[in-house]
Amino acid sequence: MRASETVGVIIGRFQTNHLSDGHQELFDYVLAQGHNLNIVVLGKTAVNQPTKKNPLDIDARMRMINETYPGKFVITWIEDCPGNDASWSAHLDKIVGDLANGRGAVLYGSRDSFVSHYLGKYSTHVYTQRVFCSATEIRGHCGKIIHGSPEFRAGVIWATQNQFDRVYPTVDVAVFDRVDDEHWVFLGRKNRWYDGYVFIGGFADPKDGSFEETARREAFEETGLQVDRIQYLGSLQVDDFRYRDEADKIITIFFAAHVCGGTPKASDDIDELHRVNVAELTEEDMAPPHRPLLRMLKQQHIS
Repeated sequence: MRASETVGVIIGRFQTNHLSDGHQELFDYVLAQGHNLNIVVLGKTAVNQPTKKNPLDIDARMRMINETYPGKFVITWIEDCPGNDASWSAHLDKIVGDLANGRGAVLYGSRDSFVSHYLGKYSTHVYTQRVFCSATEIRGHCGKIIHGSPEFRAGVIWATQNQFDRVYPTVDVAVFDRVDDEHWVFLGRKNRWYDGYVFIGGFADPKDGSFEETARREAFEETGLQVDRIQYLGSLQVDDFRYRDEADKIITIFFAAHVCGGTPKASDDIDELHRVNVAELTEEDMAPPHRPLLRMLKQQHIS
């Protein structure tokens, strides 16, 4: 079948602030094949808000392509179908088939593209670019530059306004001194923020495999102590001053744990580390956001 009787289809994400030289190489190559119609199918994540890997929505990327190639491509999109290449391929075939209107099609991709996952009926072509530009590197570079234009500031505001309100998970730990003694607990002080004691803890990290792992990591980072016998006590929303006036909030998962090794020393963002008798602790001794945690500890763990 001659190229003039077929449709050329470019499939990609193009999550960059402009079409790179490598992207334009691919676009120019497809246009030079003389297809009857040229289509761009944009990959769309199922996360319906900006992310580090997928910061641009469909409309922004459509406009970017049309600015560089006005009227040259019909642009549409396909949503990710995780773990099911057959379903994704069938969906792609339907999208292409509806636009091709009975004509054949050639699907084009560049290095590390969709081709290895495609199980559909159309032929594919991997274009080897002479110029390779990493979209990840372009996004990383963009993330380091602050521009002075109103358009840049508007873009930053757009991104924040189109995120879901978030809950940030943290972990706090009542670190008991010994396995056989639940009277003495290690507490920290953050003098630049609060006058009272705080439980040891911090934000969960995407690399943590569980909240229990977060508890172990935070305990070691802030006290130098290794802990085990981790026991879940409960969870609650923390009145953290950093998020008091924000739509985003913090919910902490509260654990009790026991020292099994290490040497106590305040580190990370803990200014002072103290060994305190729980029975003598009052809520007034604690920083305000952690007073409910002390109440929970005494009600559920300390007889």
